[in-house]
Amino acid sequence: MRTLRLAVIGTPIRHSLSPMIHSLFAKALGLSVSCDAIDVAPKRLDDFVRGSRRNLDGFNVTMPHKETIIPLLDSLDVSAIECGAANTVRNSDGLLKGHATDGSGVLWALQAKFGNTEGKRAVIIGAGGAAKAAANALVGSGADVTVVSRRKIDLPDTTSAYFEQLSDVCEGAEILINATPLGMTGNMEFTDFADFAFLDNTNATVFEFVYNPRETNLLRAAKTRGLQTIDGLSLLIGQAADAFRIFSGLPVPERVASEVYEKIGKNP
Repeated sequence: MRTLRLAVIGTPIRHSLSPMIHSLFAKALGLSVSCDAIDVAPKRLDDFVRGSRRNLDGFNVTMPHKETIIPLLDSLDVSAIECGAANTVRNSDGLLKGHATDGSGVLWALQAKFGNTEGKRAVIIGAGGAAKAAANALVGSGADVTVVSRRKIDLPDTTSAYFEQLSDVCEGAEILINATPLGMTGNMEFTDFADFAFLDNTNATVFEFVYNPRETNLLRAAKTRGLQTIDGLSLLIGQAADAFRIFSGLPVPERVASEVYEKIGKNP
């Protein structure tokens, strides 16, 4: 049986759970996979991409390379074109094609929590590749989306707002997504929740993209108010399942993805 050669790149990358997740998917589907976490500094990205054409069948991309890798690829899936970022790259005979699976991961996690997102009011904090992928996916599912960031971004069918407007745009929101590094180990945490007026809405859901640590200040604040929460591991599993399909050509069944989430969740 041929071994599928995969990797995940970023910096820092030691915390990545992607190798474990892909190994568990492969075991469940009867495939042979190797997956390494490779620390790639921005100045080494070109060299890595050149070498990947010979040495890998595909690789996942995390911060800070999701957007800067785009010019180094040969083609893009529509998902990557729409959000201007790629977190999954498939190598086909030396030609690299970029995909964005964060959006499908977002929908997997949200729909597993409460089903249809059509008509929901969602606020996304962040302007990076993951935020854009989430916005596109939610718009496609029929949600009303506002993206809050330090700089104005132009995404079709979404409302753009600045951080100074956070309190206003959060009022009445049903979903809050943190798509920034705030709360990640080694980064600043959210410390002031005065702007999140929607936290008094008991029907609201807080979705944290950060998965290390599993419980951030933002999730703790939501839980103390009795709100529904979704942790970053849900996004990681959802987007990884779609990436594994792209790499292997085999879909990851919902049951398998859920079992992997439970297994990793019990053994952080």
